[in-house]
Amino acid sequence: MSETSGIEPTVESPSQVERKKHELSPQMRGLALTGIVLLALGGVSWALGIRADSIRRETFGRGVDALAASMTYSVIELQSQRFENRGERLQLIVDEVARAGRYEKVVVADPQGAVLATTDSQLRGQVLESVKDLKAPAKVETRDGRDKASTPIQAKGGQTLGYLFVTSKP
Repeated sequence: MSETSGIEPTVESPSQVERKKHELSPQMRGLALTGIVLLALGGVSWALGIRADSIRRETFGRGVDALAASMTYSVIELQSQRFENRGERLQLIVDEVARAGRYEKVVVADPQGAVLATTDSQLRGQVLESVKDLKAPAKVETRDGRDKASTPIQAKGGQTLGYLFVTSKP
């Protein structure tokens, strides 16, 4: 018998050699894992951003619905023959709402779309075309970094007294 020196040569099978060729170095594995984690965090952040935007629009819409409900009596007063300066009072309310709510534009129109009060001087005396299809709750759209909401102003029985349009500041 012959003695061996304690170190025996290892013979690798062809499949072991192939596996080693495709293994990543520890540094590359770390970089790959870091990339996967960053992609996952980016995806979560993106999803949370979309959710936060949705919540912001929903909250804006609810605020506009509440504002429309609070304007019901002002619009009823405007349609009544008993009150003097009723148009001026509604205009003052609209101006104050825009200022306090930091809105860029607030418009109140009658059921036919005629503008009754507005913060946009170009719309005074105009008739808005697309008011017939508006239903509560407020419809909110985002364009150019501004939320725009429109909703009917309704009496308790559901009768439409007018419409409210609000545009947020950017």
